[in-house]
Amino acid sequence: MCNFCYGFNIDIESVEQFTGTTGSQFGYSSTLHSNSAGSWVIVGAPRDNMTSATFLRNPGNVYRCQLLQNTKSCQPFMIRTNEGTRPPGYYGYEEDNQFLGGSIVRTKTKIVACAQLWKDLSDQSNRIERPVGRCHDISHNFNSIETNKRIRYNSYYNNGYSYGMALIGTVAVPTDNDDEVMVGGPGMWNDKGGFIFYEADKTSNFFTTYSAKTSNTLYNGLLDNAEMGLSMDVGRIGPQSGCSRTTVVTGIPHFANQNGHLGSFVVLCPTGGGSNLAVRKQFIGNKIGSGYGLSVCIADVNNDGNNDVLVGAPLQKVVSYDEGTVFVYYGTGDSQYLDSSVQNLYGNNQGGGRFGATIVNLGDINKDNIDGNYINQLVHKYLF
Repeated sequence: MCNFCYGFNIDIESVEQFTGTTGSQFGYSSTLHSNSAGSWVIVGAPRDNMTSATFLRNPGNVYRCQLLQNTKSCQPFMIRTNEGTRPPGYYGYEEDNQFLGGSIVRTKTKIVACAQLWKDLSDQSNRIERPVGRCHDISHNFNSIETNKRIRYNSYYNNGYSYGMALIGTVAVPTDNDDEVMVGGPGMWNDKGGFIFYEADKTSNFFTTYSAKTSNTLYNGLLDNAEMGLSMDVGRIGPQSGCSRTTVVTGIPHFANQNGHLGSFVVLCPTGGGSNLAVRKQFIGNKIGSGYGLSVCIADVNNDGNNDVLVGAPLQKVVSYDEGTVFVYYGTGDSQYLDSSVQNLYGNNQGGGRFGATIVNLGDINKDNIDGNYINQLVHKYLF
């Protein structure tokens, strides 16, 4: 009989707890970080106020909280937009209620924090606000914050229908390029949706942008308000030949066809450096109003060497209302991409539980060579 037993469970007894102000939504997003000064958790509080800019209304904030310290305190970065130049026809910008800290992701050299409701102001007489969205870069040592990046504009795209209500930064995920982040813009092209590849190590404002407009299949197949890019992940799904970047999985939770608003997700192959998106695979939900596609996650859940896709439908009714379901599609490794058969996961069948609202790949946390996945329900958390 062995003398020692090793456990790989998550420690729930030595928890470090950090608390924000009431109503700030402190903890809405977070990422772990380490530098020469120690270990940190970077936390978003998208409804927070700034003590250094009290005239702003709930702009949100991003905090750094140092771990392994006796005092459990956090310091805000106080990120403000630094605007030297503006597109023609724009007279200002709006930071009120911008939802700063709604998404946070760490790259090789930067921490990227986004404010999906950051607004450009055009037509001063009528005060038209365009929620373009914006992301900011924080250096790993916290010594500098770059706030002058924005989505590109030109005479054709500079309008509300295309990018003017893009909601850039609704979600942000790292890619397999060290300093690149994929950032969702579900409001592009009248809410058909899209995303950009945001390069944190470059100062250019001209990012590689993909939207429903860059794919005839998507543009013709999606109705307005489908909101592609509301959930996303990046990973190798099937053959990569012809793809200029790694395949992208994105949810389209408001996808509709002749059967109603069923939701969908697609496996996309970016091609041509921003000129096109090839749809490799599409799946559609089976119940109206289920929220199918509100969350997506790529993970190898069965350790066969092929990435699989988990898709959340947190509003799906099983027995009671809004119980939620997670669908698992297994990767085939060939031109089929994903097996059409699906495995369903359920929570505790509690009405209003919304199982599958969030899905995260935790990696191999118990050394069994299989990715562990965190699935959120409003009242319970699950590890698979």
